[in-house]
Amino acid sequence: MAKTPLAWKEWYEDPAFEAEYTYRGRLGAVCSEAGTSFALWCPSAGSVTLNLYEDGRTGDPVQWPMRNRGRGVWALETKRNLDGFYYDYDVTIQGE
Repeated sequence: MAKTPLAWKEWYEDPAFEAEYTYRGRLGAVCSEAGTSFALWCPSAGSVTLNLYEDGRTGDPVQWPMRNRGRGVWALETKRNLDGFYYDYDVTIQGE
């Protein structure tokens, strides 16, 4: 069953939520010669897909499923240095 707006509010305000999902690590994209890592904090997600674009204007993205690493963080690592690439995410919450 889908959560109502009130149920979402109660979930986020519950002290157990803070205890389970507080994350103080690095988020976003981190590029180096050794590779690139992506991290997104989204504890309500059922799945997350990284969309990677070679430029910000044209072309279809290369899509990579991300893994849930706990504490609400979804992550993906690659050995490619993706500095200069563009990205966004497709996030599925409650099947949508």
